[in-house]
Amino acid sequence: MTIWKAPVKLLYRRFLCRPHSGILKRKNYSIRRIYITMLKRITICLAFILIFSFLPSLSMAAQYTVKSGDTLWSIAKMLGTSVEALCKLNGIEDPGRITPGQILDINNETLKRSQRAGILNADAVNLRSGPGLNYSSLTLLERGTRVTLLNETEDWSNVRIDNGREGWVWKAFISSRSVENISRSGRLADAILENAKRCLGIPYVWGGAALSGYDCSGFVQAVFLAVGVRLPRVSFDQFREGRSVVFEDLRPGDAVFFTTYASGASHVGIYMGDESFIHASSAAGKVVITRFTSYYRTHFVGARRYIL
Repeated sequence: MTIWKAPVKLLYRRFLCRPHSGILKRKNYSIRRIYITMLKRITICLAFILIFSFLPSLSMAAQYTVKSGDTLWSIAKMLGTSVEALCKLNGIEDPGRITPGQILDINNETLKRSQRAGILNADAVNLRSGPGLNYSSLTLLERGTRVTLLNETEDWSNVRIDNGREGWVWKAFISSRSVENISRSGRLADAILENAKRCLGIPYVWGGAALSGYDCSGFVQAVFLAVGVRLPRVSFDQFREGRSVVFEDLRPGDAVFFTTYASGASHVGIYMGDESFIHASSAAGKVVITRFTSYYRTHFVGARRYIL
């Protein structure tokens, strides 16, 4: 026996042929079975490692930790949802008050279901690069264009159109498709008044029916169209629609008509309550809220209720 064979034989007997070594039993196992067993064990170990590695990220997938500088607007945009949906999901009453370290539930399915759709109710609507008139116009959108509402500020909505392009549109130009489900009661009247108040300060323009300027009937038409109520373009025709209401029975959201530059219902506004109304005033040169002074009381010709 050569000198090198002795230690090899000893190692073979001590390690590969020991019946209690746990690696190889002399009669029952082959090298191939060892490899298979080892591969199975390695596969199982890797599976456990992968599962436990992904568990933390899976648990965090439905939550977001607010960082310094975050706002609900920026978080909603990142997630492709709306601030309203985030507030509802997390029980937030004031969208302006979130703090770094705060944990938000961002369950994707819930937020996707909460996304709202809308339709443009005006012609030649600017899709802007930001929420304001100072931002550049990306393109002009036609009346009836369908949009997905992603985010919003007080007066502007961040939308996505069918080709995937995103931008900002003046809120009053969007009619929500879910409006048909709103009760024709105080809730809808509140929506009308909110839309009307967003237009305060917009210039008066004769024949105007756009954000650049309104006349009285163009203003009323746009405000009601924003909540899904279609009215004729001119005040005389608007006066023929809806249900007649006497002054003593006025409710917020009713259209009020006056005889001014011409006989008949030549001027129109929207009743706000407390004997005041909002209208596009040629005298003031813009959309304003006005009290029922003696002038308007004597020139009042009637009111119409379009929501029942």
